[in-house]
Amino acid sequence: MDLCCTRAPHLLRVAGFKYEQGRAVVPVAVEIGKPVKNPMYQGNTLLGSREVMESCPKEDIESFKDGLLEENIYLITEEGEQGRLPVLILSMNKSDQEKRPAIVFIHSSYKCKEWLRPLLEAYASRGYIAVAIDSRYHGERASSTTTYQEALISSWKNGDTMPFIFDTVWDLIKLADYLVQREDVDPFRIGITGESLGGMHAWLAAASDHRYSVVVPIIGVQGFQWAMDNDKWQARVDSIKPVFEEARIDLGKSVIDKEVVEKVWDRIAPGLASQFDSPNTIPAIAPRPQLIIHGGEDPRCPLAGLHVPISRAEEAYKKAGCPENFKFITESGIGHQMTASMVMESCPKEDIESFKDGLLEENIYLITEEGEQGRLPVLILSMNKSDQKKRPAIVFIHTSYSCKEWLRPLLEAYASRGYIAVAIDSRYHGERASSTTTYQEALISSWKNGDTMPFIFDTVWDLIKLADYLVQREDVDPFRIGITGVSLGGMHAWFAAASDHRYSVVVPIIGVQGFQWAMVNDKWQARVGSIKPVFEEARIDLGKSVIDKEVVEKVWDRIAPGLASQFDSPNTIPAIAPRPQLIINGGEDPLCPLAGLHIPISRAEEAYKKTGCPENFKFITESGIGHQMTASMV
Repeated sequence: MDLCCTRAPHLLRVAGFKYEQGRAVVPVAVEIGKPVKNPMYQGNTLLGSREVMESCPKEDIESFKDGLLEENIYLITEEGEQGRLPVLILSMNKSDQEKRPAIVFIHSSYKCKEWLRPLLEAYASRGYIAVAIDSRYHGERASSTTTYQEALISSWKNGDTMPFIFDTVWDLIKLADYLVQREDVDPFRIGITGESLGGMHAWLAAASDHRYSVVVPIIGVQGFQWAMDNDKWQARVDSIKPVFEEARIDLGKSVIDKEVVEKVWDRIAPGLASQFDSPNTIPAIAPRPQLIIHGGEDPRCPLAGLHVPISRAEEAYKKAGCPENFKFITESGIGHQMTASMVMESCPKEDIESFKDGLLEENIYLITEEGEQGRLPVLILSMNKSDQKKRPAIVFIHTSYSCKEWLRPLLEAYASRGYIAVAIDSRYHGERASSTTTYQEALISSWKNGDTMPFIFDTVWDLIKLADYLVQREDVDPFRIGITGVSLGGMHAWFAAASDHRYSVVVPIIGVQGFQWAMVNDKWQARVGSIKPVFEEARIDLGKSVIDKEVVEKVWDRIAPGLASQFDSPNTIPAIAPRPQLIINGGEDPLCPLAGLHIPISRAEEAYKKTGCPENFKFITESGIGHQMTASMV
C-alpha cells in the first residue's frame, strides 16, 4: 500500500493540497534574522561530543571561512508564534554552478539547528546549499528547557497542535516552497535528512512532498503500530515521557499501558500508528532515492518492527524499476545513536517524414486501486525515434461524456513535436462506462451512498497514480510533465496540479470556476444543469419542490467534499505557484462565470509575484465565447 492510498486527513492527504485542517494558511514570507549566540538546548541529557558531526568530510578550500556565506532567516509558515520558522543556510559565496543542489538537515529532540553546523559546513564546502531549521518548540522557538515537553502536554490536553511530527512536517513543506524559489537552488535536487526525531521529520516530509528528491532518515524510522502490538513501545515513550504520564493521570490509570500510548499517539499525531505509519509511508517515497540507516540494537526503533516497511519498500522500488534507489543499512551492536560511519554513509557520493509509420501507440491499464473503476485506461502516443533520451510528457483529460480517443488529434500533434502525449478515460467514462448513462448513475450513487467521488477527486487520484507511472518511464523526463484538460477535464487538471508537484505545468481550459462564489451569487444553475440528474435526485430526497441553493450545497458537500470551501479555486489555484499555469476561459461562460474568478485570479497573481515569477501565471479570456473550446484556445 502506498501513502497516497490512504486518502486520510492532515498534511499527507491526497486531496489536502498540503493545507492543514483548521489552520490559517499564510503566504510564505521571509524575515531577516541574526546568528544565534547562545543556542537553546532542552532536556536533561548531555549533548555529547560533536566528533560525529565533524566526520563528514569537507572539501579542501583555501580560506574556507572567508568564502562561507551564512544566512539567518525566518519563514512565516502560518499564523501564530510557532509559525515563524528559524532557518540557517550555509553556502559558498562563489560557485561555478548557477543552480546548486540543496540539502535540509533536521536535528534530534531537545537540540537545535546550530548543533548541525559542522554538517552544514561540510556540505557547503562541496557545493551544496546547506539548510537547517529549528523544529517546533526547539531552538529559537523555545523559551525554556521544558518548552517542547510542555507543548506535547498541551497537544494532549487541547488537541489543537501537533508538535511531535506533523507541525514540523508542515514547516518543511513550506521550506520547500521557499527553496524552489531561490535563484541559486536547483529545484529538482533538494535532499532531506535528519537524526532521530529529525529522521522522522525527514521521512514524513519526503512522503508528503515530492520536491524532496532524496531522503536519508538516520535512526528515525520505526513501526508505531508494530511497537504497540508487540509491547515494544517503552523506549520511544520514555523519550517524551511527561506527556504519557499526564495522559495516564487523565485516563485514570495506575501505569502507562498500551491504551495510554495508543490514545496519546492518536491525539498528538493522528494517523501515526495507522495510515501514516512506516509500512505505508516508507514505500510511498519510491522511486526517489532513499537510504535508511539504523542501529542494530536500537530500542526506540526496533529492527523487528521494520521488516514489513522495508520489504514493502523493496517491492515498491522494484516495481518502479529502480531497486538500486532504496537501501537499508543497520550498524550491528549500535543502539539509538548516530555514529561517524552513519554520517559517512549518508554523505553523497516538427515536421516528420512518414509520420504515421513513426508513431508509436501504447494502450495500457494502470491499476490505481481495488475495484472495477481502479483500472485506468491510458492512451500514449510518441515517436518511436527521438534524439532525446528523456522527453517531456503532457497529459490530456477529456470533457464530460467524452473519452480519451476524442483527444487523439491533440495527442498526435504533440507527439510529432517530441512529446510523450498521454490521455486517460476519467471515472465512469470511455472504457470505464458500460452505457450512455454510467456517469450520471455514478453521480447519483455517490449522492445516495457517499462511498465514491466520481465528479472530481476519484479522477484526481488516478492522475496522481498516473504521475507515479510516468516518472518511472525511461523515456519521460520526470521534471517536465504537463497537464491540461477541457471543461471537466480542466477541473481535473487544475486539482491534479494543485495536489501533485510532479505536474510541472498546467493549462485548465474552460474548467476553473468559483464554486462557493456561484452559490453566494446565485450563479450555480448552468453548472448544475450539466449534471442535473443527481441534483434532481437530491431535491426529491430532501423534500424540495425545486433545486435551490441548499440542494446544491448539500450535493457538492456529498459528492466532492471541500469543493466549495477549502479546495475551491481561491485556495487551490494560487497553491500551484510557482509552477507555470495558464488558465483559459470564455468571457461569457455560464458554467465558469468570469466574475467568480476575480478572487482566485488576484490571489494567484499575488502568489506568483511573491514567488518572484509573475510571468509564470497567465489568465486569458476569449471575449463573447461561452462554454466551448475554440481553435484559438488550443
